Amino acid sequence: MTIFYTLIMLYCNRMRGISYPSVRYKRIEWINLDHARKHDIDAIAQVFGLNEQHAQSLCTRDHRSHVYEGNGYTLVCLVHPIFDQAADDIQARELDVILTPTRLVTVHHGHLLPVSARFQNVSANPSALEQPVRMFGELLHDLLVDASHTIDHISTSIDAFEGALLRRPGRGSIQQILQIQTNVIDAKKLLENQRYMVDRLLLGQPERVRRSVAMRFDEIRSHQAELSHILETELQAAQTLHHVLDASINERTNALIRALTILSLIMLPATLLAGIFGMNAAYPWILGAPFDFSIIIGIMLLIGALILFLIRSKKL
Repeated sequence: MTIFYTLIMLYCNRMRGISYPSVRYKRIEWINLDHARKHDIDAIAQVFGLNEQHAQSLCTRDHRSHVYEGNGYTLVCLVHPIFDQAADDIQARELDVILTPTRLVTVHHGHLLPVSARFQNVSANPSALEQPVRMFGELLHDLLVDASHTIDHISTSIDAFEGALLRRPGRGSIQQILQIQTNVIDAKKLLENQRYMVDRLLLGQPERVRRSVAMRFDEIRSHQAELSHILETELQAAQTLHHVLDASINERTNALIRALTILSLIMLPATLLAGIFGMNAAYPWILGAPFDFSIIIGIMLLIGALILFLIRSKKL
């Protein structure tokens, strides 16, 4: 009955001019909405009978991956890291996936090239279309390969920064290493959420489905764990470079202070002599007094000795 209602709704939507790129093989169908618009999402939510909360999740952007179980469907909100070379920044792209026993619906919030490429390949060879959960596993594999390329970009940035740091850190080095650390943390956070999402997705599937996709999802878990380990290593490398940069900046600052101190010590005798011999001894109680010059020198020595005594007594 649910399948019949879905077919009727899809037919009515096409009659209203709302069509979806799709590929079908036997009873399995994949609908792919790239750069989905609001009315497309509303129509899909109506066709598959999504409740209000799940329909709202399709329209809003999430910051981490979720899995929702509905009446006859599973909704997966997958947040994936994408490297923006122009901005040198990790951006989160969301892919919403509706899974039923015979249908797979992918809704892009921003273009995801691996998903579009897989859809084009399946469109050219419909016999490659498999059971929806298994097909979703293939999409996860493609996204993890894409995440590996993203991590390669991060590693390249770390290597380039390390080379520049060994030569001589320039202006903007602090901002650059902070950006690298932020990229690693963002990628690690998004991929960690995907690991928990996979476990929760499989828990909601029938035992027969879990057994049929167990091997593929074990590979996906292993790949996710490998990427997480690589990101942890890259984060430690970025933090180490940050410490090295801080030490380099401190060393340069100390060298500058040392140079200024040496310059001050060199100039101190000349400054002191100029001050002493430039005095007129024009104070009323000293003016004209015998040994007025010696009195002033004595007062200066007395004040200096008092300051030295106070410093030693306070152990400053």
